[in-house]
Amino acid sequence: MIPQLHSRTWSSILTVVISVGYIYTYMGLSVFLGMAVMLVAMPLSAMMGRIVKNATMAAMKKKDTRVDLMNEYLQHVKAIRLYVWESAILKRIKEARLDEVRLLRKSKAFFLANSAMWSQFPTLVSLAAFGSFAVFSKTGISAEVIFPVLSLFGFMQGPMTLISKFHISIISSNVCLKRIESFLKSSELPPKEHLTLADSEAVVFENAVFSWNDQAKPLHVNDLVIPKGKLVAVVGKVGSGKSSLLSSILGEMKTVSGRVVSSGSIAYVPQEAWILNSTFRQNIVFHADENEEKLERVLINCSLTEDIESLPAGDMTEIGDRGVTLSGGQKQRISLARAAYSDSDIILLDDTLSAVDARVGSNLFEDVLSASGILAKKTRILATHNLSVLGECDMVILMDENRVLEYGEYDDLLAQQGKFCQLMSAHFAMQEDGKHGRGKTFMHLTRSLTNFSRMISQRDLDARHPVPPAKDQSRAEVPQTQKSITNEKAETGSVRLTTIRAYIRAVGVGSTIFSILLMLAMDGFSARADYWLAKWGASANASSNESDAVHGIDLSVSSYLYAYSLLAAAKAISMLLYLVVFFSAALAGARILHDDMLRSVTSASMSFFDTTPIGRVINTFSKDVDALDDTLPIFINEYLSSLSSVLSIIALVVWANPQFVVIFLLVGAVFYYVQRVYRQAQIDLHRLDRVVSSSAYAYFSQTLNGVSSIRAYACEEKFELEYANRLDMGKRVQIALALATRWLKLRLALCTAAIIAAIGFLAVMPVGNTLESIALSGLALSTTMKISSTLSRIVKGWSVVESSMTSVERVLEYTRIPNGGCLTVPEKKTNATWPSRGRIDFKDVSMRYREALPLALKKVNFHIRAGEKVGIVGRTGAGKSSLMTLLSRFVEPCEGSIIIDDVDIKDIGLIDLWSAMSVIPQDPIIFSGSIRFNLDPEGSKSEVQLQQAIQQVGLKDTVEKLGGLDYEISEGSRTMSVGEKQLFSLARALLKNSKVSQVLCVTIGS
Repeated sequence: MIPQLHSRTWSSILTVVISVGYIYTYMGLSVFLGMAVMLVAMPLSAMMGRIVKNATMAAMKKKDTRVDLMNEYLQHVKAIRLYVWESAILKRIKEARLDEVRLLRKSKAFFLANSAMWSQFPTLVSLAAFGSFAVFSKTGISAEVIFPVLSLFGFMQGPMTLISKFHISIISSNVCLKRIESFLKSSELPPKEHLTLADSEAVVFENAVFSWNDQAKPLHVNDLVIPKGKLVAVVGKVGSGKSSLLSSILGEMKTVSGRVVSSGSIAYVPQEAWILNSTFRQNIVFHADENEEKLERVLINCSLTEDIESLPAGDMTEIGDRGVTLSGGQKQRISLARAAYSDSDIILLDDTLSAVDARVGSNLFEDVLSASGILAKKTRILATHNLSVLGECDMVILMDENRVLEYGEYDDLLAQQGKFCQLMSAHFAMQEDGKHGRGKTFMHLTRSLTNFSRMISQRDLDARHPVPPAKDQSRAEVPQTQKSITNEKAETGSVRLTTIRAYIRAVGVGSTIFSILLMLAMDGFSARADYWLAKWGASANASSNESDAVHGIDLSVSSYLYAYSLLAAAKAISMLLYLVVFFSAALAGARILHDDMLRSVTSASMSFFDTTPIGRVINTFSKDVDALDDTLPIFINEYLSSLSSVLSIIALVVWANPQFVVIFLLVGAVFYYVQRVYRQAQIDLHRLDRVVSSSAYAYFSQTLNGVSSIRAYACEEKFELEYANRLDMGKRVQIALALATRWLKLRLALCTAAIIAAIGFLAVMPVGNTLESIALSGLALSTTMKISSTLSRIVKGWSVVESSMTSVERVLEYTRIPNGGCLTVPEKKTNATWPSRGRIDFKDVSMRYREALPLALKKVNFHIRAGEKVGIVGRTGAGKSSLMTLLSRFVEPCEGSIIIDDVDIKDIGLIDLWSAMSVIPQDPIIFSGSIRFNLDPEGSKSEVQLQQAIQQVGLKDTVEKLGGLDYEISEGSRTMSVGEKQLFSLARALLKNSKVSQVLCVTIGS
């Protein structure tokens, strides 16, 4: 947009200069008196430009805040609903939106004032020029002066508007460029050192100090050598620095002093698995070359073969955005398989086995990580809280308070009788306390449960997915009903009338009608002013030397000048009123549509979030809402002003000579055909552009979530190239749009040339022409001279309006998302103390995730007594989370009932249900905001209750070191370990103190 405006602005400036030069030949120095009006207004325009710049910058910051908050909501919607924090989170989003709209309103007000001033410059200049010329000219004003000068001022109208646009665009682009400059100037990670080390060394630390930021406690690692080809365990309490040690090896932390050097390539398995929105196979192969034999070996050793066999298209099955179709254990095993397949020299594993069950974890350790596993020859650095595996490790590193406290071989550390020995003694004592009466039968029970779990798992997986295909069909196309992610709809054809009506209702029918009337009045005053000038010229020619002078001025001059001034003032006032009414209504309509969309999305069922990529939703809440706020009203304004201008020109020309109507009818037929062809291409190209941009948004969001893994695997260039390819796809669409516009302008120029030629021919025909009719014909000809650019703006304007209305289509589409269930059911309000005991009954419960899929649970029956602690076990993907999903009513059962304290949960509102339960989610969550907000966003708990909760879960010291409950943390903050984030989840559950608690496969991680 800016490059196009830049090139057109220079031509516009040149057009204005040349026009002024020509006017000078007719009016002499009077034209410069008119141009002086512009010079006087320049400082005012500059001042308004600075206000627009500051307001725009502030509005963009608020927009960033709103979009970031929306992204947080979408990332963690399930937990937010279970916490019953939706109202608190939505309040923050709405507050950010209100601040954004307030700043947009301020920016728009000064933008409109500046635009109105620039657009009125030709009228003001012509008024000053004609007035001064009439007063000071010896020859007086005449038709020979008025019509060519009027045409030249008409030529200046478009360029002056464009110069105004460029001025505002420079201000807006300057805001964007400053933000980009700030980002580009931010500190970058230094390149990792890959020096030549001794053959026995994999990683070497030399008096190194690392830090995440200035507020976080630094990581201290003195001289430490990690041997090559060994299994090294990193242990320590929650928040001791285990994950930070791995990140320092990756080069993700800032090196304050010293250095860390690694030898060879690195693979990384993060604690929170990162999954590509791609196929099962692509998530494992990643960007390495495909090798079927190696892939099969990795799948077997990572316990993934059963999972693949249960999928509809085998390893070619799409597993969705963020792996929504997978359990936590499946995602972690895919992440481990990716590292194993990469054949890297150093494998960094951050508490990899915590998300899988004991049997699978034992198999993974034996088949992948141990001395007999497929990674036996690699350097394996495992951060873990599972102290039972330390005896199998070649080296152990004990972390405490972000320092390496002890390190060495397992037996040597025990012999030192230090902190590690104390840690293991406490661990052994805990194990002994839990083994009374069970030690001899433990292994037999494990084997029995393993066989039973495998049988149950396979039955559940068969129910969740269709019958597995034969191996030679594993690459078959997946039916649309079985795809985890829905394809984005791309409408075709013209924008529906219902979309236009919905937008007008949001903007306001009364405001729309009033705006149109003001626009017609503005152009009516403009046409009347031009007519008055023509009449003035005709009168001057008729009177020639017959004048009745008063103070040297012809009496008719003062009356004509006075009337012309009044018409110019009326035009300016009506234009200002129009801009205020129209843009105020448009901004109000954008706010209504945004709020309706937000309300609909936050009330949607979980299936919507599971099947819709976050990037697609964020694209609508950012790009499409921005179109409603800014570009769509501007395009509608340009279209309406162009349409009104053309209508006034046609009315004036036909009134001057009714024969001209034949010309407009003939050319109008050609014009209709041209605009119809162009409009359809323009709309479809804009829709295609939106789909392509959504793809780029989603890919960028996905890349941002996995940036540590991407850098670890040294795949930055490949991801940059893929993102560039997606951007290039959008540029191809934009080039096609530009070419379509050139096609239109050429044909409209021919149409305009035909109109002008025909009008000129009819105007000079001597058919009873009076002096006034000749003047009107001259006016018609001079007015028609500017119809070319106006016709182009009409067609292009309506096409752009229709294209921008696709943003309204998408917003309206999101306002019609099926509701996820009744949030409240007033007529069946439960007792305030429900549930008072916490007794749960599942009675013949069956469920499926979506209508197209087979049953995932069949005839489930069990009874849980009040106060019992019940563990739900089974192989990864066996259906444990499905039971929790049913209990939370994220999916409704298709048969049976779930009873809590004699109340069927389907008969109560979702908010009442979620309020009655506490939850500790599998993936810990930290929201941007204060620690206090992360514990109690509603502000319903006292300071004493909050302090008591953080003390109970062991977070008191951590919170005090950060600066207390009011310390502000960012989403996904690295100032906290995953284990500390999980403790926050536990503190939230303690604060809620519910009779029913859901704990989703939680182990307090590293």
